[in-house]
Formats: sequence, structure tokens, C-alpha cells
Amino acid sequence: MYFRDTIVSQATPRGYSGVAILRISGDIALNIANKISKSKRPFSHMLSSLRPIFDKKGKKIDEGIYTFFEGPRSYTGENVVEISCHGNPLICKKIINASVGHGAREAEPGEYTKRAFLNGKLSLSQAESVALLISSRSSRGLNLNIDNLGGGNTKRIVSAKKSLLRSLSILEYEFDVSEDEKTLKNSTKTVLKLLKKLSLTVTDMSSSYSIGSACANGIKMVIVGEPNVGKSTLMNQLYKENKSIVDSTPGTTRDLVSAEINLFGFPITITDTAGIRETKNEIEKEGIRRAKNEIEAADVVLSLFTAESKPVDNIELSKQILIYNKKDLKKNTTKHLDAVSISALKNNGTDLLLEKIKTLIITKYKHSGDAVINTERQARSINRCLTCIQEAMSLLSEKKPHLELVAHEIKDAVSFLDIFLGKTTSDDILDSVFSNFCVGK
Repeated sequence: MYFRDTIVSQATPRGYSGVAILRISGDIALNIANKISKSKRPFSHMLSSLRPIFDKKGKKIDEGIYTFFEGPRSYTGENVVEISCHGNPLICKKIINASVGHGAREAEPGEYTKRAFLNGKLSLSQAESVALLISSRSSRGLNLNIDNLGGGNTKRIVSAKKSLLRSLSILEYEFDVSEDEKTLKNSTKTVLKLLKKLSLTVTDMSSSYSIGSACANGIKMVIVGEPNVGKSTLMNQLYKENKSIVDSTPGTTRDLVSAEINLFGFPITITDTAGIRETKNEIEKEGIRRAKNEIEAADVVLSLFTAESKPVDNIELSKQILIYNKKDLKKNTTKHLDAVSISALKNNGTDLLLEKIKTLIITKYKHSGDAVINTERQARSINRCLTCIQEAMSLLSEKKPHLELVAHEIKDAVSFLDIFLGKTTSDDILDSVFSNFCVGK
């Protein structure tokens, strides 16, 4: 892909800092660097050099480190010059203005990575991992996106595509060449075997979206219970700060109180809710309605009760952890003896509760592979591919399979893998993907 224009932007966050980096990418990047530095010394690929920096009026404004990356051996696949200067916003703006004055234009959000994708340096899933790596909110998210950026998903998709194309070539041989019934039967068995194996791989990739989504979007954990069971106290213990107001008066919490914590490598948004009970107070009713909505949307529900109260009903068991609170006042003699017994006030038993939370989360979001599906776009492509593979297998299992229909399903499966990689993705989708990037990336 050839781009006529050269782009420039600040690659580091805006504001005052010790060092800032400006990036110029495109055909005339080197020419612009020569004009800004007023230097006649040649640039060499991946070698840094200290040179002066002049604004568009030719006045010296700083000295900086220039690093040249010759295309296609650069991030974008084009000629790229990075200028490291003192991190004063005025200096950075003058460098950008000078670059624009010498023929560049300011980059749009995500344009560097978009060029890297269009120039074949990254697949679309790798490009998406760049944005997710920058915005990762947990160590697990960082590790998964580094693996994806290294091409883990791309390699699996390319391998899956090769298997599909091999299956297709076997079928097309039967269409064009073979007229032997025995050969046809053997070919059908071979293709079915290939598709069954491939189905397992694609199913594994599809199931990995749950952990990818959890790392990218976070896990929602909600604390619920009747009034005055210690929800706000537990919230403060888990958050390690006094986030929720604690009072002995029932109904103190009338709105949702949320905070983000990191547990077991996942970003978790923990929400304290209004006590659920019958009430005539309209404000409290609204708080209870919101609490019930949070229960529906939650991934994990911490359901508190005490000797004087009952657990909230109708919570999906697979995401619920029953917690008996205030064990320092009275031992749990209720029918819910399997509940985790704690004293949120005394911070007693919370270690056991955290282990219970960890077990639920790790079980729910376990994945044996390294690379994971981490965007809805990727998940959609993989699931459609899987549907085509399963339909092809179903057709092949018939007594007299229609191989033309099987071939059609396999071709569709290949096209969905191409969409995953970005080879046949529309401009609207590309614009949507890269518009979420920061300007300097």
C-alpha cells in the first residue's frame, strides 16, 4: 500500500516531562528531518544521533536525538524518523508545526498502526492488540496482549486457513478429476477428519473470548444483601479504603458505589448496592431497582447475610458466593452452612473469601492457550467460521453428501478467517478499529 502523504505527531503523552518523542512517517520523513536539523550528515538505519532542532522560522529551539528507521524495516513499513527532545509542550508543538511547514500533516488517531496494518506489518488482530496493550488495566491483560502482538492468534488463524484450503483442494480434485467411488469415499473421510480436528482448534479460540473480554473490559463484582448486613464495610475492606459510607442505620446506601481493584491479574469493578427490602421510600426503591439490575449484569455476586437476615433470592448460582457476615457476634447456625463466614468489621475471614472469589474467577475464565480472542469483532468472525465448519461436517456425515455444498461452507469459513485477519475488512470497520487509538500510535 502506498501513501502519498507524510504524517507527524507526538508519540508520548502530552504535557511536561523530561523527554518527549515526536514521530514522522512517510516518503519525505527523512527530508523533513534534514530540514529541521539543518544537518548535512547522512542518517543511517536504526542509528541515533544528536542534532539541533529548528522551528519553521529557522530559529533553534532545542537539541534532540534523531533516530531513523528505513522502510520497510520500521513500525509503519515506511521511512520513519523519531525525534527525542525535552518534554516541553511548546517545543513539541514547534516541531510539529515545522514538520507541517515542510510538507507533513498531523496524524489522525491510530494512523501509524493503521499504516502498519495496510503495509502488511501487522494483522488486524495484532493491530487491535496494540490498542488493548496500551489500555490494559491488569498484568494478565498485559501478558495476553503481548502474546497476541507477537502473532500468536495470527499463526493459529493462518494454520486453520491452510487446513481449510487443503480440505477444499481435496474436494475440488473430486469435482474435476476423480470418478472413482472408492477414492471419493476416502476423500470424504479425510476431509471430515481434517474438519473435526480444526473444529476443536476453532472452538478453543472461540471459548478464549471470555478471558480476553474479562481482561479488556474488566469483571463486574457486586455486593448485595438486605440492609445493615455489612455490604459497605466489606466493600471498604476489599478496596482497602473507606469508599462506602458505613452507618448502623438501615438503608444508608441508596445508590451504587463503585471502585476498581486488581485481583488475580484481572481488573475488577466492585459495586456496593442498596439494601434489598420492601420499602415505601421512592429514593430507596430506585436504589433497590438499580441493585437488582446490577445483579443481572454481574459476573460475580457476593451475597451477604447475617444471623438476623436471609440471603437475596433468585441469584444465578454459578456466579454467587454466599457470605455469612458478623461471625464475631454470632456463629453461623443457619441452613446455609456452606457460606463463607467472615467479620467484615474485624477483617476476619476475608482471606478465605478472596480464595473463594479466586476459585470462581479462575474456573470461569480459564484458558489453556497463550493467544486469546480479545475483541467482539474477532469473536464474531471466529464464531461464524465455526458455524460453517460444523455445517460442512454435518453435510459430510450424510449418506450421500453434496460435496458442492460442503465446499461452499468451507469457502465461507475461509472468508471469515480473512475477515479476522483484516484481509477483506470494510473501510467502515477499519475506521472504527483505529479511531479508538491514541493519536501518537
